[in-house]
Amino acid sequence: MPTEKDIYDELRLCEDELDLRRNGFLTNPTWRIWSGSIRAVKKDPAKTRVLERAEEMTLLREYLKTESDPIEVGWLTALVRGLY
Repeated sequence: MPTEKDIYDELRLCEDELDLRRNGFLTNPTWRIWSGSIRAVKKDPAKTRVLERAEEMTLLREYLKTESDPIEVGWLTALVRGLY
């Protein structure tokens, strides 16, 4: 059974993954895999309880509401970085 610290650490990892994607450092194939795992957070009551208390996890909270790709770089930057 995971502890609250274990759950917090997993949520922190999700937040970091969202930050990487937002800043254009995750390829589309990687994002497709990781985003499914991130979306699964809202189906786990223990994780949602910890997330409610973790005010600093704004990217994760926003993503779970909208489920929209957080990438903010333009298409040219994405192309140069090989994100497609």
